[in-house]
Amino acid sequence: MTDLKNVTAGTNHRPLQRSKMGVLIAEAIAEHILEAGLKPGTVLPTESRMVEQYGVGRATVREALRLLELQGLVDVRPGPNGGPVVQEPEPYHVAQLLSIMFSVSGASFSDVIETRLILEPELASRAAVNATDTEIQELADIVSLQHREITDEREFLRLNSEFHTLIAQASRNHVLATFQAAIRKLEVGQQIGVHIHPDSRKGTCRAHERIVTAIQGRDEARATSAMRAHMEAFAEYLAREYPTAMRTPIRMLLRSRVGAEVLP
Repeated sequence: MTDLKNVTAGTNHRPLQRSKMGVLIAEAIAEHILEAGLKPGTVLPTESRMVEQYGVGRATVREALRLLELQGLVDVRPGPNGGPVVQEPEPYHVAQLLSIMFSVSGASFSDVIETRLILEPELASRAAVNATDTEIQELADIVSLQHREITDEREFLRLNSEFHTLIAQASRNHVLATFQAAIRKLEVGQQIGVHIHPDSRKGTCRAHERIVTAIQGRDEARATSAMRAHMEAFAEYLAREYPTAMRTPIRMLLRSRVGAEVLP
């Protein structure tokens, strides 16, 4: 584990600012979690123990834990039996970081949609090769449920999210699946006020059916083509119905903006 008791060495004996020291402590705690292979749910040492272990003040330890909590690596639970607990970061945390980077760079909502147009066909192609029979059946079941819930927009979109998430998981590429989940969270966070007409929901069901058929047939090219056509249709829908939204710069993602999922 990183030894931080001498971290001020080489700084002309000027003490580091607490915020900077908090970053260093956060990095040391994260390094320990990863190197020790600590699983979600593992209870970390108490604040008092960390103060002693790292040779810093309680305020610095709390700053470090707040940073790790923001990154989704730690959950600080209140109460006498609480304290820092390891947790698995959610795609939301990746999406929030991306939203900051994209907002600074001037990226627009259309850039996010274009990214999905590139990413989703590749995931479908890989799912055609790697999906299990159980996953393929689950995809077919989701489409059946979408047909049944086509008049309930909220439930329809929840099922839609399950469909695309399952395809990403079935790709068996954890990096691509995580990035896809983050991009979808980012997309949802930018789409306040976007609604999908019932006719478009029917089109989504038909597109999903074609994608499932291709994956069932283990046809990579067909799965790629079907998903690309699906995503292109969605991009065209947004450009036609919400042209102003497509030109809108990316905003910093807040949890309050991540509610119901959107199509496709």
